[in-house]
Amino acid sequence: MGLEASAQTIGHASTLLVDAKRGDRWIGVDYWYPAMNDGSPITAYELLPGVAFAGEALTRPAPQPGPHPVILLSHGWTGTRLIYSQICEALAARGFVVIAGDHPGSTASDLFLGTLVDEETNGRNRAADAQFLLDSVTGERPGFDHGLQLNFEQLAMLGHSNGVATSLAFAADQAHGPKIRAVVGMEPYVRPVTVNQLERITTPVLLLSGDKDLTTPTELDLNYALAHIATEFLMGLELAHCGHQGSSDVGLYIEQGPSVEGVPAGVLEFLDTMSADITGVAHEDWRPILRTHVELIGAWLNEQFSRPAANPSLSELLSRDGITQR
Repeated sequence: MGLEASAQTIGHASTLLVDAKRGDRWIGVDYWYPAMNDGSPITAYELLPGVAFAGEALTRPAPQPGPHPVILLSHGWTGTRLIYSQICEALAARGFVVIAGDHPGSTASDLFLGTLVDEETNGRNRAADAQFLLDSVTGERPGFDHGLQLNFEQLAMLGHSNGVATSLAFAADQAHGPKIRAVVGMEPYVRPVTVNQLERITTPVLLLSGDKDLTTPTELDLNYALAHIATEFLMGLELAHCGHQGSSDVGLYIEQGPSVEGVPAGVLEFLDTMSADITGVAHEDWRPILRTHVELIGAWLNEQFSRPAANPSLSELLSRDGITQR
């Protein structure tokens, strides 16, 4: 069962890109898009080799005609491009194309393999990864034959945790290509971004912080961003009952993991240690806070891109209990 019911068919595909200009650096990419219901099989997302969770998207169905607004997704430290599959599916159901690339050196695999890079190297790598992904999506760099009709006048970056720092820094320092028109940050880690960079951002920015987030607390990261980002189109929201994993698939993994064949007991135990990081209370229902992220992101981007208003609208969402504008 997906995060929410949708009449829009969702497509999913994956590919592997190689950046020859950086020593043949491999970047795994997954993408979601509005699609035709052509009977393609349901997608399965692999958490580990041979261990997969069923999604709602179809595997490589024909896309709906566009052009579609585009969201480039940057994952957090020791995350992966697939750990936000439910948000990606829900945004694709709202008409967006979501394209997520890994940041080698800061993924979950690097954590387990002992190949994590230092923070300075991570920052440089991520900036180059973001530019490479954008160049590949636009076709400036060959190799990504996605076949989608895209509207680069409606181009956004979406990040979680360290991915927010990546997105904000890229918006400040973008070298070339279609301009990033909006940045959305979930449970933002902003401290690596310099004051000088924040002050150069003119792109509209939405930041969603959690009141139960002990990793990137509002006082350290959201408030720092709000104090220095220059754009007049800046919105910072604190979400009640939201921890650092409030936007990820961790809740789904914990809930379904015991019934998925092949998940090692050690992995289930590791996931369970993150249970309280979703809402602040271990084993509490994770769907409401994840759905709130989707609704806010979709409604805010619709306003920025002058798309038809969402239901609920942004103004209706901002009037809800548990959503506080900072």
